[in-house]
Amino acid sequence: MSLATGVVLWLALLAPLAVVVATTQTLTAGGALRWGQVAGLVTAAGWLVVTLGGEVEAGPVTAHGAIGPVGAVTALLVVVLEGPVARRAIASRHAAVASVMFGLVVAAGAGTPADAFSGLAVGAALLVVGLWSSGQHDDPALALGVIGTAMVIVGVAGDFLSSAQAGWVVVGGAVLVVVAATTATRTAAGLLLPAVLALTISRAAMLGDSGDLPALLVALLAMLPAWHGSTSRREGASTNVALVLGLWSVAVLAAGDTSGAWLFAAPAALVTVVASPLTMAAATPGVLVLVTRLANGLVLDHAAVRLGFGLLLALAVAGVLTGPARRSTAHGLGVWGAWAGIGVGGWLLVAPATWGWTTAGALIQPAASPLDSWAYGAGPVVAVGALIGAGSLVLGRSDFHRLWRLIRAGLEPAMKRPLVEARFRISPPPLVVAAVLLVLSTVVLVGSFDRVR
Repeated sequence: MSLATGVVLWLALLAPLAVVVATTQTLTAGGALRWGQVAGLVTAAGWLVVTLGGEVEAGPVTAHGAIGPVGAVTALLVVVLEGPVARRAIASRHAAVASVMFGLVVAAGAGTPADAFSGLAVGAALLVVGLWSSGQHDDPALALGVIGTAMVIVGVAGDFLSSAQAGWVVVGGAVLVVVAATTATRTAAGLLLPAVLALTISRAAMLGDSGDLPALLVALLAMLPAWHGSTSRREGASTNVALVLGLWSVAVLAAGDTSGAWLFAAPAALVTVVASPLTMAAATPGVLVLVTRLANGLVLDHAAVRLGFGLLLALAVAGVLTGPARRSTAHGLGVWGAWAGIGVGGWLLVAPATWGWTTAGALIQPAASPLDSWAYGAGPVVAVGALIGAGSLVLGRSDFHRLWRLIRAGLEPAMKRPLVEARFRISPPPLVVAAVLLVLSTVVLVGSFDRVR
């Protein structure tokens, strides 16, 4: 079994590179898209096999913990992406996936954590080059994602930052990547989301005792899109659940609960693949565990901060439940990727303890089982049910329209367009700036190699 899973690991790593060769040498744009989707499905299946295999060692590379799920979800994201349909753009996506995953498995094997961040930097650069060479110079989501990735790398490797400053930079970068990957539907920036969340959560200890404020700020930010579908006057407005879950993952990791952050990160990435009821419901284990840990005082040091954090969680859950959720559909072979994402969401909902996102691996600090509070049985269910029921009852039967109009009037100059529906026009220079920041962050990473080691 070990030999077989090792072979599967290498196949999952090399399949994207085979697509790159075929795409750039022999195939038309349509053929490249179809065969790339087929290879993405095969790659995702391979990473799921690796996930089931536990710790898989194959020479200088090792895969365990969150690495298998990161590869599976990233491969599914490649499958559901549909544009631009250009050979160089398609090749760049698969090359970026190969770079990111090679960095992770080398870092977990014979390498160091610096290899994981280097692979992430190269992957982001490949996405920029592929998009630019395809004539698509105006992609604000990718520019924002690259900037966020650069911030994460600088926060981890920057010797000139204190621990608290580095933590703020890492959290800020993760927030930018989450926004970039979720505000636009199935953007190439989404390919960076699983790896960035995995590497960011593994560095959550950098914040130490200074994580209360960023945790509350990110949680407050997450509540805004949670209520967008219920409060917006625009016809057809919906709640971007992927954005809400991604921001809550960052908020929970800022609070110091890495295991809870995994349980929000997994459904956030899955909803990015396909926004369906089952992938959204996969966040239930994370909500239950977080509520239990807040009640037991295991998250955040101060009682007032825990109370505020819990209230923001209840409001966010109520907002998601009372507003229409954004749905997504796939076409062609992307439908198979969407169904695979739905199946993985069901797996995470039914048996979250078996999903690799929730375990401690080589790149993750050792921690208690993220599902230890799951053993309390009906306790978490009753607590979350009471919070959701009470919050929905109060917010649903009270007239907050006047208050909301006052708030909206005060924020109108800064809110010409809603947060989750905005489509910004960014000219080529910001994408160039993002690429330059990525290069500078890579220089910082190389210069701080000893610290990362």
